[in-house]
Amino acid sequence: MMKTVMRSKISSFLQRSFHKTIIFSLMLLACLLFLGTAKPTSAATTSFNVHLHPELNAVKISWPNKKAAVKYKIYRADVSDVEAGSDRIPERSSYKKVKTLKVKSPKGKRLSWSDKKAKNGRYYAYIVRAFDKNGKQVADSWDGSDWISYACKGLGRTWIGNDGYGENYINSRKELHISVMSDQVGIDVSNAQVILYRKNAGAKKFKKIATRNLKNGSLDYTDKNVKAGKKYSYRARVIKKAGGKTYKAKMSKTITIPAVNFHAKYKVKCLTPAGTYTDRDKLEITMLLQNKGKYNGMTTILKQSGEYFEAEYSGEKKGVGSGRYSFRFTMYSKDNVTWKPIPAKGIKLPKKKPLYLKGEILKGEEPAIYFGGSAAGWTSFIDSEGGMFDYEGPGAGYTSAMLSFSTGTGGAYMEWD
Repeated sequence: MMKTVMRSKISSFLQRSFHKTIIFSLMLLACLLFLGTAKPTSAATTSFNVHLHPELNAVKISWPNKKAAVKYKIYRADVSDVEAGSDRIPERSSYKKVKTLKVKSPKGKRLSWSDKKAKNGRYYAYIVRAFDKNGKQVADSWDGSDWISYACKGLGRTWIGNDGYGENYINSRKELHISVMSDQVGIDVSNAQVILYRKNAGAKKFKKIATRNLKNGSLDYTDKNVKAGKKYSYRARVIKKAGGKTYKAKMSKTITIPAVNFHAKYKVKCLTPAGTYTDRDKLEITMLLQNKGKYNGMTTILKQSGEYFEAEYSGEKKGVGSGRYSFRFTMYSKDNVTWKPIPAKGIKLPKKKPLYLKGEILKGEEPAIYFGGSAAGWTSFIDSEGGMFDYEGPGAGYTSAMLSFSTGTGGAYMEWD
């Protein structure tokens, strides 16, 4: 099994035109135009596909035996950054020759060579060029297309992720869920294992907490040995035993998950009177926000430059209107006396003490701003998805939050999208 990725579409027009010279004859013109439209395969007359076979000790390359070819040159490029997510596909010049294979009496329809000098855990792409007895290139696996194939020698990097997020809602202050996968690009991992490591907040070193067998190349693990309110960091490594040897994959990245409430709970109190405001384009409101849950994670109130978020205020009393307006936070205070602008990095909500906030409601094209505040009979709330709040919960993704002035409550959680 091998992976294939798209090659960056970089035009070769300028490169070709650079080599063009003034043309004085129709024959020379036709020749240059033909070369200008050819694929970047040097003097190749045909192209062919190279197949990669990842092995624990090598990357095996195979290709069809080309007629008249007596020598093959094999080139290699390290594309580990592509596997890690980079979109920079290597140019032909990045490939370095690693083998010249001479064929005296080729048998069969395919040839192969094993690259045993490739580094373990690295990802490689290959080019094969075929030459005849006169040294002329007769075929080339590089066709200038937008795709490359690559493979890994041995076990690829181990992937680890937070498995208790989004609609699952299974992480909590009592248990954390981790998912581990082997990203080995084709190596058989039917009898491979995962070693899981954990580091508690404040600790200097990771400690092994479990060894488990992979099932279909993955593992779901639940850590129930956690304390509420603490943060835990996790790493994992896939290992495989074969032929009396133990092969180790590259250690995974570190993920950190706090053992806190999945859903944060807040106390909310609006300090601005309810009313219908027709004589202004924006209304400044003041509110109190306070953590209600003992084991809430850290909440940060964010400042958005030039971005207003929607807040909805609807009235149920006779003669009172309703509307949906844009909103943003602007100022904060710890005592409702001294006010400061919300900094670019945001302001953290204290664990126990209240935080006072000012915000702006824009009238926009509405005839008036109908604001219910905490008055009875109103439905009044602020809704945010990833803009005004950052909640460090045990989930993953952006923060979804809502503050209800009418009920005096609020909440937030991390929602994967």
